[in-house]
Amino acid sequence: MPCWKKITVEKAIVDIGVSVYEHNLIAILTYSPHPTRITYSNIEIILVELSTGKPHPLAKHPILFISETRASKPSILLEIVGDYLVLVMVHKLRESSRPDVLQVYEWKTGALKMDIQRPHLTYREFVFLSQTMILLPNYYLNTLDIWELPTGAQLPPAEPFLRLTLPTLSTGSSIINFSCRCEPNPTPSGTPHLVTPFHPDPDDAIMVMNVQLQGPDGVGVYLLFVHRSALLKVCTTHRPEDEDGVSHYIPGTFTIERIPGKRVRAWDDWGPPITRVFDPCWGSLRWITTTSGQRAIVSHVEDPDEDVDEDEGGQHPRLLDFNPYTVKKAMRSSNEGLRQFEFSDLELDSTATIINCIDRPILGQLPYVEIDIPFQDSWLNSHKGFLLYEEGFIVLDDDDRDEDIEIFHVGLSA
Repeated sequence: MPCWKKITVEKAIVDIGVSVYEHNLIAILTYSPHPTRITYSNIEIILVELSTGKPHPLAKHPILFISETRASKPSILLEIVGDYLVLVMVHKLRESSRPDVLQVYEWKTGALKMDIQRPHLTYREFVFLSQTMILLPNYYLNTLDIWELPTGAQLPPAEPFLRLTLPTLSTGSSIINFSCRCEPNPTPSGTPHLVTPFHPDPDDAIMVMNVQLQGPDGVGVYLLFVHRSALLKVCTTHRPEDEDGVSHYIPGTFTIERIPGKRVRAWDDWGPPITRVFDPCWGSLRWITTTSGQRAIVSHVEDPDEDVDEDEGGQHPRLLDFNPYTVKKAMRSSNEGLRQFEFSDLELDSTATIINCIDRPILGQLPYVEIDIPFQDSWLNSHKGFLLYEEGFIVLDDDDRDEDIEIFHVGLSA
């Protein structure tokens, strides 16, 4: 009789990171009492071969010791791409004197390549832009900080390679939560990904950023979408090079106080042409797993003043397709007076207004095709959220009375 495989860990699990198709690897981050020091705890990462549950054969040290601490269990985000294992550690508010920690390991050797500390709640999330470049939202500065990971004998950087500013906040406003995701992660060229014949290209994947703000007169929220490849292009076009195209980026030239002006790009300079921003009527604030490849699934909250059928009220699922080929086909169909899909619309540019926290509308010119997903079951139209994966999506409804989940699988695999 089929049964679930289990990997037993006799310690409290803080987070896991997986690299299934590239390395058959699962990294389990644990928090456990120190064996001899009563008031201390150990933070470790166990590197396991997913298919066997045994220590990973490529890991020189199957258990990576991260730190010992007297603090309570921190929040830690962990990701693996290529030879790098990256983690961001944030302590609880009552321990705000402890800094945020960004660490980068070569998981096969166990070598610590970067160890960056910043004031509490500077960094909480990150996304891989490439195998050697990561993006971290900076809560304090309202920016996206791009860090390069050191390769070979290269010295670790002391400051970000590039800083991209986000839409300017109104006086007295600040970021209170910022989540981001871009799926799938980058992989080396030629690396097997899936058994299915087609799969999303990591370089072209769409990134979603869910930004929650606090202003003097209330809260504000916006969703921002941008292609990973577009952000990489922004980075590569702002690398200081000599006449022969050789980079002369020296990490030690940066200071903690500020990055040189040539390393900072204003929102109006980089953002509007390659991004799309949505106001609070779109999206779910509870889940970030809403993108896969170049598609995103969002919840559109109907205006209560609109005349909406009872069974179709509440929140409606919308699939947003940012694939430029889909957009081109939709534009061609529109020019011919046709509609690509029965419930689809082509959106070329728009502005989003975030009251209370951002003074002027945010322009976004990244085109997409919007597909409405109508449901006949009324409970699906009053859902709590959607999750998107490569071959389908999941509908969640977890109110106080009941918990329901519906899986809509439309892919090739069983």
